[in-house]
Amino acid sequence: MVLFKRYDNQIREIFLWLGKIVDQDDMVALNIDGRMSYHAFSFPMHYGDMPKKIGANGHEKCTFTITKSTSGHVERLLGEISDGDWITIFSSPYIRVKENRGRKKTTIPLRYGLDASERQKLLEVARAAIQSHVSLGSQRVAFEAGSVSARFNLKADVDVALYANGHLRGSTIMESVGLGEGVAHAAVRSCADSRFKPIGTHELDDLWIEITILRDLRITLSPAELRAERIYCEKGYGLIAGAHKGFFLPEVHNITRFSNLTDLRARLASEKAGVTASARASVATFEVEDFIASPGSMKLLPLFGPVVDKTSLSGFDDIAATGHGAAEWLMRIQERDGNLPPIVSTTRDLPPRVDAARLAFTMWALAEFGKVTETRTYIEAAQQALAFLEKRLPKQGGANDTLSWAYGGQLARAAGDEDIVPTAEKKLLQTSYASADTITLAQAASFLAPSSDAAQRRAELHRELRSRFETGAGNREVMDLAVFAELVNVFHTSDPAFSKRVTEWLIKHQYSDGSFPQSARSSFSYARGTGKIFEVLALEPEANEAALLSAARWLSTMQYDDQNLFFVVQSRRDLLRGAFRHDYQNTDAWIDAAGHVLLGLSRIMSR
Repeated sequence: MVLFKRYDNQIREIFLWLGKIVDQDDMVALNIDGRMSYHAFSFPMHYGDMPKKIGANGHEKCTFTITKSTSGHVERLLGEISDGDWITIFSSPYIRVKENRGRKKTTIPLRYGLDASERQKLLEVARAAIQSHVSLGSQRVAFEAGSVSARFNLKADVDVALYANGHLRGSTIMESVGLGEGVAHAAVRSCADSRFKPIGTHELDDLWIEITILRDLRITLSPAELRAERIYCEKGYGLIAGAHKGFFLPEVHNITRFSNLTDLRARLASEKAGVTASARASVATFEVEDFIASPGSMKLLPLFGPVVDKTSLSGFDDIAATGHGAAEWLMRIQERDGNLPPIVSTTRDLPPRVDAARLAFTMWALAEFGKVTETRTYIEAAQQALAFLEKRLPKQGGANDTLSWAYGGQLARAAGDEDIVPTAEKKLLQTSYASADTITLAQAASFLAPSSDAAQRRAELHRELRSRFETGAGNREVMDLAVFAELVNVFHTSDPAFSKRVTEWLIKHQYSDGSFPQSARSSFSYARGTGKIFEVLALEPEANEAALLSAARWLSTMQYDDQNLFFVVQSRRDLLRGAFRHDYQNTDAWIDAAGHVLLGLSRIMSR
């Protein structure tokens, strides 16, 4: 055997894992930053054996591929084998492992995932165990291995989490036990999790059951990942320090907010493994298969990270319900005087607050959506907000002054109050933009009508906006995508070619899940940012259809509904139903996220 000292710990960990499952005729393709090599194991194998490098032309025989990117852009690498019946068994920006499902095997491994009937059976196992324990007080799990398929007897690490009335009431991991037996035991133990009050018989009808299968390929975080401070919210994290171990599963992000990866690692060590944060212990990530069932329902809901995966939109017609849900939410949270709280928390009431710019923008979007859907109540709600703003706009001051007038003018136009429009335009023409940020410049340019009075100022704003984009792109600066997105609208009519260039720049950075990162160098996606880009791409719905639908699917997944509110107490669900979760780690809802989606939908539907 050849010991590849030049390979990092992640590659060695994968080789060690493969050594437990490969057969005589299995071959591994390794792609590190575009450099391909091929490897095979020799038999008999001993623990710690590494594969040996073989000829350079064996890709047609490969059953596993490992693709490694030291820069964190694994999806950009060329030469990755993709022919045949391949399945991804681990994926991150830095490393991806695939397996050909056509390789010889006796029993389909659990890493290939469960089908619908198998998931359903696991839910039945969990429900029966919970019912028996809570109703009858039975401490014994009556699970017969012969009553299920052979796959249910395969060893696995599993977790069962229970929620009642929006509260986590138990979560238990069973390690290296038969899948079916593990789910049954984890379900029983979660009913009496020592951290919480035991589940009572009166709570059985209000119980959400979440089942998580922890994949056995565990890959230690690399130095590059530690420096990037990125948290993979769809993955599990595990830490082992001697006899101590601890896990965080994706549902933790519904309950706990981490400031960065360092914070997550420290709390994983102290809260789960029971060791100090400075203990010499590495943290590994792993894939999970995660699903949940609502009380009394046998319908299983797949989870992606901490949210219910609803990526099933097939066309623009399916998006209307998303818009109406968002519009109804805005109307529910509107205060008597017409104001809206800018942020709604899933856990607590926030102090009363006015954010004039965010309020004006959001209600402008609601008015536009009301017009295109011919829903009078939406327009009336926008008019009520405008009446509230009329008393505040003249008193506005500070950084948001100009932005508030730009959005307020747009709201006045959409709500049919032309008396405010000239005042807003005059205010914007008199403003000095010497130190204005890009968002303010763009919104002022978008609002100012192409009249003779405004033509010169519009031209000045256009030149400055174009210069900022050209300079940033030319110097490869860290450019916020959502900040520059409005340029698509600013130049849509006056310079379609430049507008298209900005559009292409935005789409180039879209992730495969449909979201957009905060910047070209960021891995952080959030609903307001993706919603803003969705809003401007909607100016050309046919040309941008693929990107729009992909973004809409992601935004739909981030929208709160009865399914995605399982971790929120009943008394707060009406305050959130229809809103958009800020991101995977932040459960708060911002009104302008709904505004971006509504304005984008209005543009799509008007065409």
